[in-house]
Amino acid sequence: MLKGWYKPLGVVLGGILCIQLSAFAAEKETKKSSEPAKKTTETSSRKEDSVSKEKEAAPAKQEDDSKKVLATVNGENISQQDVNQMLSRYGKQIPEEQIPAVTKQILDGLITQKLIMQFIRDSKIEVSQAEIEKELNKVREEIKSNPGLEGKALEQVLETHGSSIDNLESDIVISLSLEKYLGKDIDDKKIKAYFDENKAA
Repeated sequence: MLKGWYKPLGVVLGGILCIQLSAFAAEKETKKSSEPAKKTTETSSRKEDSVSKEKEAAPAKQEDDSKKVLATVNGENISQQDVNQMLSRYGKQIPEEQIPAVTKQILDGLITQKLIMQFIRDSKIEVSQAEIEKELNKVREEIKSNPGLEGKALEQVLETHGSSIDNLESDIVISLSLEKYLGKDIDDKKIKAYFDENKAA
């Protein structure tokens, strides 16, 4: 079951460096106003006042929303802020009408990631800092050999895609831990049972 999740580390990390979404172009026709300039100015002023008031209220609302708990996995919460951080990786590449669907996919992914991390912890699988650093160095070498990323540091590349070293290290821990665990000749049924049991909880 988890074999579908586990991928060679280079592929997993390569995906982080090559995040791309289909580009969506929308053509909009601009209409020239035939109304007097004064009326246009007044209308514009009203709109600016309205937008200003919305912006004043937005920060407080966003702060409250970010603390909202969207899911709880064995006592560990996943908040709106966690989802927002993942969503920010895509920047403005997601069409507004698709944000709800993408948000749901992100939440499902975070729930699964949380389950994987709990499974790794419960299985007492350890990944040393030396192992993590070794994989980070591999990614740095991949960046150096990529003409499109020449001269850029790992941190810069990750930041460009809305990620960070911490996120990358977390991905590395998951990949290496699953590699170690699956190397123990453990029946997939045991792993599937763990996920089914905890998802049901």
